[in-house]
Amino acid sequence: MNAKATINYYSRFFLDGILYSYSQIFFCNKRWFGLCLLILTLINPFKTLIGVSVIILSLAFGILFKFDEDKLRNGIYTYNALLVGLGIASLYEVTLKTILVTIFYSLLSLFLAVVLSNFFGKRGLPSLTLPFLLCIWMVYSSQRAYGEIKFNTDIEHELIFLKPLSEKFSQLIDLLSYKDAVHIFLKSLSAIFFIYNDLVGFCIVMLLVLYSRISFTLAVWGFFIGIMFFSYFLGDYKILVFDYISFNFILISISLGGFFIVPSLKGYVLQIFTVSLCCILLGAFSPFLFLIKMPVYSLPFVAVVLVVLSALKLRLNTNGIELVKNQQYKAEQNFYKNYYEKLRFKAMTYFHIYLPVMGEWNVSQGINGGITHLDDWKNAWDFDVRNYRGLSYYNTGTQLKDYLCYDLPVIAPCSGYVVMFQDYIEDNEIGKINQVNNWGNSLVIKVAEQFYVQLSHFRAGSFKVSQGDYVKAGQLLGHCGNSGRSPEPHIHFQMQITPDIGSKTIPYPIAYYFSRDEKEELHFNSFSYPKENEKVSNILPDSSLQEAFGFLPNHYIEWEIEKQGKKERQKWFSAIDAFNRSYLYDKENDSYAYYRNDGVVVYFYDFIGSRSSYLFNFYLASQKILLGNYKNVQIKDWIMPSYVYPASIQWIQDFLAPFVQIFKGKYASLIINPEKGSSSEIHIRSSIEGKTFGVYHAILQCEMIIKDRKINTVTIVKNNTKTTMRCLRIYA
Repeated sequence: MNAKATINYYSRFFLDGILYSYSQIFFCNKRWFGLCLLILTLINPFKTLIGVSVIILSLAFGILFKFDEDKLRNGIYTYNALLVGLGIASLYEVTLKTILVTIFYSLLSLFLAVVLSNFFGKRGLPSLTLPFLLCIWMVYSSQRAYGEIKFNTDIEHELIFLKPLSEKFSQLIDLLSYKDAVHIFLKSLSAIFFIYNDLVGFCIVMLLVLYSRISFTLAVWGFFIGIMFFSYFLGDYKILVFDYISFNFILISISLGGFFIVPSLKGYVLQIFTVSLCCILLGAFSPFLFLIKMPVYSLPFVAVVLVVLSALKLRLNTNGIELVKNQQYKAEQNFYKNYYEKLRFKAMTYFHIYLPVMGEWNVSQGINGGITHLDDWKNAWDFDVRNYRGLSYYNTGTQLKDYLCYDLPVIAPCSGYVVMFQDYIEDNEIGKINQVNNWGNSLVIKVAEQFYVQLSHFRAGSFKVSQGDYVKAGQLLGHCGNSGRSPEPHIHFQMQITPDIGSKTIPYPIAYYFSRDEKEELHFNSFSYPKENEKVSNILPDSSLQEAFGFLPNHYIEWEIEKQGKKERQKWFSAIDAFNRSYLYDKENDSYAYYRNDGVVVYFYDFIGSRSSYLFNFYLASQKILLGNYKNVQIKDWIMPSYVYPASIQWIQDFLAPFVQIFKGKYASLIINPEKGSSSEIHIRSSIEGKTFGVYHAILQCEMIIKDRKINTVTIVKNNTKTTMRCLRIYA
């Protein structure tokens, strides 16, 4: 980098580091939130100066010692240094020795943060404020050794000109019925920054409401539980006014209710236990720490969070209380991501299994079928072919060759090795069965360890593969017969965990398939179980659609965009990150649209960046696209409400999110017959509707034109505004 670029980089680096250090204390990663907190602490300018200074010093040392710059910039390594600086500045009078002690312990907290983050991180746990606790306790225990370090007797900690306003606000609170509880709640929030001020606490409450409605409700809920339990077991909660350690209740509830744990009704119930446990630990720690003249500070918060998270990680199942896997730094987003990923992808399996047939077949016996699919063998399907009259044969149906499925090809439903093979049993005459060789001519394909698929009742001598062969999904295996316990030709299909022919079955869905209803309309099914008497068929992807949505890595897509009569050009970059996630990147708006393409369906599943960008609109329009050229087959999906609703409505849903979903986004796409254009073009129409109290209303409509094996034109109408995007070129 040149000198100017270097200056710009480090200026932004230090500014981010300062703001994120403040916001991280409330489990937030927004600059504006950190800036607001910093401004609030200016009620005592000297402490703010100390806090900002130790952050800058820690960031400088972090760069010097080559610590992770992302964690430095995001405040993960430095918010403990901020707390140490604020703590020492609040406790002790300002002298040269105090300043030197502050510098030393702030830097020590940085090194402890790096070490403990790595130590706990390997176990999937946070280090929280443990570096701060260790450092501030060391200051307490060694203060006599330094000499001339005296406790600060100024307990006001605020600018003189703000005192009348603060006092007036406190007087207003005194008019409330539960004034003591409100005072403690507000001062506990401000006490996190070593400020004991109702007005500052109220401003923090407003910030929480602006940033996260769930975090706000958790803060109130945790505090309420804490003072109720404290009053019942440990005495009058009003004694908390002396040190405001009730901020532990608030931080525990926010962290375990919405940050580390996905918000839910059970999560709110869990806080009854966690906050009560905090009170018990306060009662246990306080006498001991009092004897050695050590403050409690955030020790109960750290202890409770680490113990609860450690225990939850050892569970055999989640039981409705789920740990956050993809941290969004906001309780609402943690909830919505988890909730809608379940709606969209819960049924999705790692291994995709397809139907073992070509063309349209009938499910003659399904799961729990009343003939042979019983007990340990209930999770299986039998397939045959039926005509328009529902018959599986023509003529009299007395000969094998009369049956529509007899001798039809059977294909591999997945890729794997043929591990078991049986091919010596002759076909039965119609109406007769072979009970000695129950499964008839069969093979078993190994998909993975403890996962196999079995196909049975092949025609003898029809196999095109042998034991030990590796087969690919869709490869011809053999032909349908009538061997084994089979009174008429059909194919038996099941999944199992052992390789033997005739093993016990396991439930496992078919990845993608069509079913046809009584009106002869096709319906798309994903990761579902074909039902008895359904007509089903595999989906044949269209190469033009596959290529159009293939988005070659390390290529640019250049667009000409027309909106409200104005034209501009924009380009997106297609890439794959270190976690093998495919995405489109809009550098101009610093926005990412993540997607999955499995060859049959393309899903867009996550967006990071500007929601006013064209990439975001494309992301919305392309939530789920079938890569098969089947006209008027509707593909349905859900979309996060925060993507489609205005903030006013979204706020209502945020408050209610862990308990009930009253607002939902509904997505649909289908291929249509174009009104204009070449017959070689493929037109895809997609739409998003919002569901409010059971009533749907249009939010977005889009039409894409696929031409020459690429996305040619995208026309989006959103909020009554039309945007047309034309692909100019794709290049490396």
